[in-house]
Amino acid sequence: MSCQQNHLFDNNALALPRFFLWGIHVISSVLFFYLGMRFTLRHAPLPFLAYRLLRRMMHR
Repeated sequence: MSCQQNHLFDNNALALPRFFLWGIHVISSVLFFYLGMRFTLRHAPLPFLAYRLLRRMMHR
């Protein structure tokens, strides 16, 4: 008895080399983190803005 696994993407045009697949995962993770940080800083909640304002006032 043999146990053969039929993978959906094997021998297909969508099959990617393993290093390329991991590269896509790493690049997309970094990109999502960067875009999330930009979104967070642009849409900062009120306590964060108040903290920044107080820090600026104390350093003058």
